[in-house]
Amino acid sequence: MRAIHRFVQRITFLFIVIASTLFLTACSSVLPVSPPLPVPPPYIPYESHPGEAANVRKVLDNIRKNQHNNAPRARRSKVRSSSTYPRQPANPTSPATHPRLPKYPVKLTITNDTKCKLGFYLLGPTTRKFGVEAGRSEDLDITAGSYEFGVDTRLCGNNLRRLHGEDVYESGSSYTLTFSQKDIQPQKGNFVVENNTEAKLTVKVGGARHTIAPGSFSIELPSGPYTAVISARCGSVNESFDITNGSTYTGKYWCTVGKIIMRPPAVGYFKVDNDTGATITIRLAGRTHKVRPGSTILHIGTILHFLNTWNLSVRSESSSFLYVVCV
Repeated sequence: MRAIHRFVQRITFLFIVIASTLFLTACSSVLPVSPPLPVPPPYIPYESHPGEAANVRKVLDNIRKNQHNNAPRARRSKVRSSSTYPRQPANPTSPATHPRLPKYPVKLTITNDTKCKLGFYLLGPTTRKFGVEAGRSEDLDITAGSYEFGVDTRLCGNNLRRLHGEDVYESGSSYTLTFSQKDIQPQKGNFVVENNTEAKLTVKVGGARHTIAPGSFSIELPSGPYTAVISARCGSVNESFDITNGSTYTGKYWCTVGKIIMRPPAVGYFKVDNDTGATITIRLAGRTHKVRPGSTILHIGTILHFLNTWNLSVRSESSSFLYVVCV
């Protein structure tokens, strides 16, 4: 009897073990175990060496204040992933990405598709400067946030533009910033001069001097900030402006009493009633007018103040006289 009882107990125990194993196997196939979050990388220092931020800031200020092209924006990775678990790169050779969570770094890839070595300067929550050889890429982890960056092209030869840009990078995201030969080529715009002074004027801009007759004249300039010196018979004036790729800046200039102005001036007129029966000669504000019998309106120039005094001389065949006209 005891032997039969022990046999039944063993059969029951074996059945329980088999049933438990099958149950756990079924559960594990329905509820997969989530992979653990990777350990965040080591702390990313603000500078890679003392004084790096000050040097980068100085270089970026110099690029921004002088002639440069606008840098392209970084391209964000299109890899889809959950907001909790690490994303797998689309290309197995791409650098590993990080979870899109606070405090996780940004993966930034700098690609140089030009024909020369570029200097890259990054200023923000993480500050870096380094060179990127032609046809090569450099990867770095940075802290998420807003950044200013610049590209130095001094090793590329003359007439190639440095680059300046700004961007915002999100935690755990992967970005690629690519610079092409086209990006560093000089970009051009136009400075259009509208000369309304009724005489020739001189324009000094971009290291060149232009003499411009009355009317409109276009000057092609590389992109960048400029200060033009406009000189006319009535004086000179400085005008500052920025030229971007394909843009047009128009400057309009008039002469008024003793100075050149950049807005349409007020004007004065003088009405002549010639009852002499013959043509008379009138000298007004330095100009000579032939006035026939009848009424004639003469343009006497611009009015800078509420009251200007003009010398007027009138000559007919029989006599001449002088008027002082107030307008």
